[in-house]
Parts: sequence; C-alpha cells; structure tokens
Amino acid sequence: MKLLFRAGWLLLTLLVVGALAWGWLKQRSQLTGHVVSCADPLQGCHWPNQTGSALQLRFLQPASGLQRFAVTVSGVQAKQLSVQFDMQGMQMPPARFALQQQAGSWQGAAILPVCVQGRHDWQVTVWADGTPYRFQFQQPSR
Repeated sequence: MKLLFRAGWLLLTLLVVGALAWGWLKQRSQLTGHVVSCADPLQGCHWPNQTGSALQLRFLQPASGLQRFAVTVSGVQAKQLSVQFDMQGMQMPPARFALQQQAGSWQGAAILPVCVQGRHDWQVTVWADGTPYRFQFQQPSR
C-alpha cells in the first residue's frame, strides 16, 4: 500500500514538473518571431502596427547591470504588460518585470541582469496580454 501511495506521489510530481516545463517551452517558442533593432532605448524603440500607430518602449535611465532603471511603454492597449530581458542563445534566470498602467502608458522599474560572459547584446520582450514584441539593443560598454 505504501509503495502504491509513493508511486502516486511520484507520478503527480512528474506531471506537475512536466506541465511547468511545457509552459516554459511554449512561452520560449513564441519568442522565435520578428525582432526589431533598437539603436538607443533612451530615445525610444518603435514597433509599428497595421493601424499606423506604434508600440513604443523607452528606458528613462541607462540600463546597467543589477541597477534599477525606469521603463515606459506606450501605444498598446492591454490588461497586463511586462518586460523581459534575455540574450539570444544564452540560458539566463528569468528577468521579467510587470509594468503598471498610468495615464495612457505603462511604467515600472526593471533590473538588467549581468552577463557572466561580458556580452552586451540584449533582447527585451514587451509582453502585452501574452503577445510578445521583441527588441534587441546593445548595452553600452563601460
């Protein structure tokens, strides 16, 4: 009886871990789409859409590793919005930050992770109600 009980718990644990892994992989697979290059996030990055307006991402302070900086996103209608930082081809811990809606835009604080390899080629994904808008930018070298 104890063996059957333990086997049941093991199966349940494997199902939960599998479901979490599947969700993570599904989210990562959504990131394989279009990426817009952004020369200077302090000046703003634009993602054009079919209606002629554009989603705009802007950093209000320079992004520096492990330093808090302000981020604003405008030009998008959403119920939830967040920004996520990562690098192409590099496994990193999650760096996703929720933004709050304020007077026609979304604002919040983010922290850029540190790359142990010294790379500066970042990608920031704006998640608007689960839809990804990806930008790539270069963090200035110090």
